[in-house]
Amino acid sequence: MTTTDRRLHIVVPYRDREAHLREFVPRVGAYFATLAEPIDYRVTIVEQEAGLPFNRGAIKNVGFLLGEADSGYTCLHDIDYLPIDADYSWVDRPTPILSFG
Repeated sequence: MTTTDRRLHIVVPYRDREAHLREFVPRVGAYFATLAEPIDYRVTIVEQEAGLPFNRGAIKNVGFLLGEADSGYTCLHDIDYLPIDADYSWVDRPTPILSFG
């Protein structure tokens, strides 16, 4: 298994939420810096062209394709969800990263 096989690609669809973006980017970096087991990751913020109806699904697909060759697994994330207690570790099947107790 190569290093790329375990690299996490986080895809974030984005449109007109600058305040969320300013908070999201540093919080994600800070969260991953605190993990006991480091995770190699990359974040791709995917923004749709202005003036078109927002198509969140298409944006996620584009983001996935942008990182597919350089990562082993992908997390489709929202700009307004901040990592507090989430499990981003590698899995071999689709899995939710959050659980509600």
